[in-house]
Amino acid sequence: MRYLIWVGLLLAWGLWLGGLAMVLTAAPMYFATDRELAPRAASLLFLHLERFQIITAACSVILAGIMAVRPGGTARRVLLAGVLLAALLAAISSQAITPRIEQMRQQGQTQTPEFKRLHGISMSLLLGELIILAGCGFVIPKVAHAPRVGS
Repeated sequence: MRYLIWVGLLLAWGLWLGGLAMVLTAAPMYFATDRELAPRAASLLFLHLERFQIITAACSVILAGIMAVRPGGTARRVLLAGVLLAALLAAISSQAITPRIEQMRQQGQTQTPEFKRLHGISMSLLLGELIILAGCGFVIPKVAHAPRVGS
């Protein structure tokens, strides 16, 4: 059972981190190669990322939570705290920032100061999420090699 939990956690965490990295690198490339297509393509990319990251975040939090309640040191709780914080940033982005950005994009308000401010907040949240998840990657081996106390 422990093995299945770890495989699930690694898969969910890896997909979440990889999805963020892909979007944060692909969106700027859209604007560099096709400025006409880029706004709509990037919008779709971010909307799909948000659904994807909510699913992978939920799985990561649940599985890290299962691991954290088992005996075995503080590394498991640090991992849980990391995925919880990243999930909080994902929730803020998807519930408070992206809907407003998308509404402004559809209304042709992409050159306004408010749009640019929200876009900056969105990028900061996504980058913070990426950094936190990458940091979790340094904790995962410590948790994986922790003694199997109470397993």
